[in-house]
Amino acid sequence: MKQGLALTALAFLLAGCNGGDETTSSESEANKQIPQARNVVIRNIIPMHQQHMKNVSATGLNAENAGLFEGSYLNGDNETGTMTLFVTTDGRSYLLSDDTELVVGTAEKTATGIKTTGNIYQDASDNWGALFTSNLHYNMNTLSGPYTLPGVAGQFSLIHRADVLNRSVDMASLNGEWIDEDNEIATISNGMFTHLDKTDCDVSGVINQQDGLNQFNFSMFTSGCADPDADGFFTGLIYLSDNESGQSNQLNIMTLDSSKEWFAIETLSRK
Repeated sequence: MKQGLALTALAFLLAGCNGGDETTSSESEANKQIPQARNVVIRNIIPMHQQHMKNVSATGLNAENAGLFEGSYLNGDNETGTMTLFVTTDGRSYLLSDDTELVVGTAEKTATGIKTTGNIYQDASDNWGALFTSNLHYNMNTLSGPYTLPGVAGQFSLIHRADVLNRSVDMASLNGEWIDEDNEIATISNGMFTHLDKTDCDVSGVINQQDGLNQFNFSMFTSGCADPDADGFFTGLIYLSDNESGQSNQLNIMTLDSSKEWFAIETLSRK
């Protein structure tokens, strides 16, 4: 059965693939097949390593064809939902759906669009870590095409938000206080992301801008968590987008830990 830990700060959703209940050894092995959902908080952070980087010339991606894509999906059961795809200029891809699915992988430019390959991490699913592919085609400012994962196929229909990647932002644009939907506060100062909490996790992290664009490498370390299994090292992506308060007033975070047993996602608003 899934477990949820109440978030106290940052309201990060951390989903993990191991459970926390006491079980027999056979039950424990069985439980590893299904991710256990956990919510914890995050704070102080560390620099991005290069393990997911691809050579820019090999990907064919640049400031004109990469960036943010927003739209919808239709799966084989005729279920629809919304999703966001962010493709970095160095060939990383982060896909987030409204069904708490995160796909982390790579992307490359094709003759007609963008191809992505990655692994899916989904809360309350036995597809944890399954291979996910998409082969998307441009039509003006739209990107659409099929996606597949084991036993599932569907279609994406996305709009390219080219302005988001290319807007004028720098490291100073991230400075200040950011709040989540529970009004918990995180602080960014000169690339350091901090949030300390005495009842859940401590999180420390480092942010670095990539290629002078609205794509920031993010590394964070969680420690002292109420659930020790949530301690770990996470890397991923930050980018700024818009909300009702104005342009670039929303901070979007998507990360995966080094063991690939946890992912953390969050949306924060400028205070």
